Amino acid sequence: MRQPNNSAKPNIPRNQSVSKIVGKSNFSKSYEALATVVVNILLSSAAIAGLVKLIPDQTIQVSKLYELDQEVATMEKTVNCLKDEFSQSFDLGNSQVASLREKGLISATQRPIRFSDLNAPKVSNSSHCH
Repeated sequence: MRQPNNSAKPNIPRNQSVSKIVGKSNFSKSYEALATVVVNILLSSAAIAGLVKLIPDQTIQVSKLYELDQEVATMEKTVNCLKDEFSQSFDLGNSQVASLREKGLISATQRPIRFSDLNAPKVSNSSHCH
């Protein structure tokens, strides 16, 4: 068998070349770890800055939503009252009584006597909207 020619390789002891490679490897790994930590810190600071800007905006939006919910609830009550008044204005008995009360011909304390079917649904005469 032929032995390889070692004349092309420099005359460096084997232990010394391995320790240099390991030293360079550890040195580059430490720079890589430092770069990773720096990038992670930069990304974390950017995320925190974004959250600091978003939290007040979110609080404002929640308060506006709460105000809108209150306005919607108020409007729903108003719409329901107007629906009741509208349906009462087309009920002949109730509309006649309401017009007589508006004209002052029947006082608010008087109640007209009407005969009705006991199975018919009851309709309130008073308006609770105002």
